[in-house]
Amino acid sequence: MKNFEYYFMMRKEDQAFPMIDDYTDTMGHAGAILIDANHHLLMGKTEPGGDGLAAGY
Repeated sequence: MKNFEYYFMMRKEDQAFPMIDDYTDTMGHAGAILIDANHHLLMGKTEPGGDGLAAGY
């Protein structure tokens, strides 16, 4: 189910929730750390539009 389909389904059920703008800091940003146990490496990546970091030790 696509996001807009879910939105309209919830509106039919009288479930109220606010819509937010695209590309807002309200929802946070994605980040991930890949653990490569075979090579003893940690690799981190964050989304380009975010201001965060992926850190591991």
